[in-house]
Amino acid sequence: MISGSDAFPLSSDSVVRMVPPWPAKDTSGARKRHERRPPFATLPPGRSRGHGVRRLIRYTLLAVAVLLAVVLALWTWSRLQPLSAAQREAVALLQPLPEPTGRNAFDALWLLGRDVPVARLRAVADADMARIRAELADSPAAMPSVPGDAVAGERDLRPSDADRGMFCRLREDCLQRVQADAGGYARLVGRNRALLDRVAALSGYDFYRGRQPPDIRAPMPDFTLVQFGLTDAAQAYASGDIDGGLSRACAGLDTWRRLGARSDSLVVRMFGAGLSTDGYGALLARMLVQLPDDHPLPPACNAALAPVAGDELSICDAMRGEYALVAATSDTVSDPEVVGTARAMLARLVYDPERSRALMAENMAPACTDDARASLVADRPLRWPQRVQSRWRLECAANLAGCILADIASPAYVDYVSRVQDAGARLELLRGVVSVRGTGDLQAREAALRRFWTTTGNRGRELRFVDEGRAVEVREFYTARGEWWQLPLPRPQPAPAD
Repeated sequence: MISGSDAFPLSSDSVVRMVPPWPAKDTSGARKRHERRPPFATLPPGRSRGHGVRRLIRYTLLAVAVLLAVVLALWTWSRLQPLSAAQREAVALLQPLPEPTGRNAFDALWLLGRDVPVARLRAVADADMARIRAELADSPAAMPSVPGDAVAGERDLRPSDADRGMFCRLREDCLQRVQADAGGYARLVGRNRALLDRVAALSGYDFYRGRQPPDIRAPMPDFTLVQFGLTDAAQAYASGDIDGGLSRACAGLDTWRRLGARSDSLVVRMFGAGLSTDGYGALLARMLVQLPDDHPLPPACNAALAPVAGDELSICDAMRGEYALVAATSDTVSDPEVVGTARAMLARLVYDPERSRALMAENMAPACTDDARASLVADRPLRWPQRVQSRWRLECAANLAGCILADIASPAYVDYVSRVQDAGARLELLRGVVSVRGTGDLQAREAALRRFWTTTGNRGRELRFVDEGRAVEVREFYTARGEWWQLPLPRPQPAPAD
């Protein structure tokens, strides 16, 4: 037998080496170092190691340049666009009208708390307006006082803090409060007689036109002093001077119906609507509840209880005054003291005064349109355009700040219209309450008041009788303070005993 080794004799020369198909392990680490090199470590001939970084920077700068070019083109195109026809029409509607005929109440209101003779009111107010203009021009942080040094020598009629706390406020039962402390209120009125006489003298004025500089920092008159007339009327009535109290209440009602409706200020417009209804109107109704049906009303109540006319419900004049203030404020970047500064240059990039005024005019002008007048006469809610527009639209590319300001202010304007419409409905309700005096029992008065309501322009509003028929409420458009406004009804007098 031949063994394996004998059958196949092997020598060292005939041994075949078995080499693995993969490279031998590189124990020096050179291969690993090669694999860890960045991908741009091996570059084509003639290129340096920083070429890729420079190319990345170049492309980035190119992209930024293209973006800036697009932004500049959009900004320029936006700035060159003319105002739309609707914007030009809105601006025209809001231009100021000539001052009405009659007496302007501004000076009397401005100096109401100082004992300035009527003959000097204009001169003293002029000096104070000049002082305010100088203070506003002197510093952008100035907040002028009201009034200033021009009245330093005049007696101060403003009540003490303790007296202020005693005077009635709007939307409270002033008559009940005064009757609960007749002696205390008699002394209060006596201490402040000079001021209250000046408040009553406001009935001799015909309109309100503000004479402050057109600047949002300029102060307004102190209208809290005007409200003190409510306490004066209630105290006269509570003291036994029935006709004097009725006359004061009706005079105050008539005064603030007139001054509010003929005002170029939204503040005064809203104040007049509130004081004539929540103030003097409600006070008059509470007085009548306590009087016999056959007690005649004084002559001052004839004008106070006149039917509400359509023009009395408009806020167009007030909106024109508001627009004038906005327009003057928008010109700040064109002020000679600001032009050329870095602040003005930066402002010009995002704010265009002319276009901002046009945007604001579009928001305000609906108060002065034919549709607004028709809505007021028909006592239907005014469809105020509430366009929530994107700020990415072309007209905002060069006026982003103006677009933002216009969008912020827009929603509030329709509320002003609603509040004035509600004031008109309240006045008609007061007229109806007065008209049913002496009309039988509660059921008969309710029927009479409902018939009266159908003759008014507010007949579409709901009435409801509450407190077992002793009060009546009307539904309101502006509901921030509630959906209903209430007045007490005169109570039928008991039949005389046989």
